[in-house]
Amino acid sequence: MYLVDGWGMEHDFDSCNDLANKMKQDLKSSGFFVNKDKSIWQPTKKLIWIGFVWDLNTHTLEIPSEKIQRFKNDINSLHSVSPTARQLAKITGKIISFMSSLGNICRIMSRNMLMLISTSRYWDEQISLTSNAISEINFWHTNCELLPSKTLFSNNFLPDKIVYTDASSFAAAGYTVETFKKVVLKMWTYEEKQKSSTYRELKAVLITLNSLMKYFHSRLVKIYTDNRNVVRIITAGSMNAELQVLAIEIFNLCVQNNISIEVDWVPREENKIADFYSKIFDFDDWQISDIHFKYFNNLWGSFTCDVFTDFNNNKVPMFFSPHWCPGTGGVDVFAYDWSLYNCWIIPPIRLISRSV
Repeated sequence: MYLVDGWGMEHDFDSCNDLANKMKQDLKSSGFFVNKDKSIWQPTKKLIWIGFVWDLNTHTLEIPSEKIQRFKNDINSLHSVSPTARQLAKITGKIISFMSSLGNICRIMSRNMLMLISTSRYWDEQISLTSNAISEINFWHTNCELLPSKTLFSNNFLPDKIVYTDASSFAAAGYTVETFKKVVLKMWTYEEKQKSSTYRELKAVLITLNSLMKYFHSRLVKIYTDNRNVVRIITAGSMNAELQVLAIEIFNLCVQNNISIEVDWVPREENKIADFYSKIFDFDDWQISDIHFKYFNNLWGSFTCDVFTDFNNNKVPMFFSPHWCPGTGGVDVFAYDWSLYNCWIIPPIRLISRSV
């Protein structure tokens, strides 16, 4: 009879040491022989077990540096753009094995390689790598040592922020659940209107995260959407190139801003507020032509702030918008000191008198 590996934990060193001695004595009393070379009886906060570094100091599950180096060597061994299915499967197999440490990015950033492997007829058949597959390989070669490791213990914490998102045929919307909720609204461009509903719903999540990035920084954000495909794509990626790009953008945005997200589906009946916001048509979403702007910009000096605008039509990088959107300096422009800027002011007709 053989016993598989195992380990125990206690809240302090002495208790852990007592547990180790008890386990050792129990095994001996039961007639088992302990492999001393593979056993660690001295309490430790960091050990290598089943191919991962279990670090109780940082509460993370990390990939050993030697394992990372072997993985990079395997990538370097792909000397041509036509490796065999076996060689590519070796790469993707290791990527999938990293999931316990790195999470869903392992599925998101291996889809194109897995798709190529599935089309091969035998293991030694040469595969012509697509540009997307090459991008995935380059991603792993560059970032495998930089990606954040998952926590050892499941998160049972309440989210810091709760967000609902939705998209209609002409706008994306999202809002935070709080006393004074922040509402995100972005009108679709003509090109975005032609996209699928899943594309628009997925982009609504990206726009909401991007718009409220400074409020979500280093937070756990719970996102609710009424589109099941959005949950699946953010979790595992997509074979559709456009949707895959959005999934990667969401992942990169979260990594860069230390944002942890959990995405869940809700029935449409429970997403009525976000649905309402997504159906608001902004009749003030218009702009002055670039020719006229350049004329007045040359006439009155360089403008430093566009006061009444949004992400679609701002003329200068600094701008204020009626709703939260990517890049905005803030909402409710009348709450800010205009004298700090050389303002480009094209107010809606209803706000002309208040703007003078």
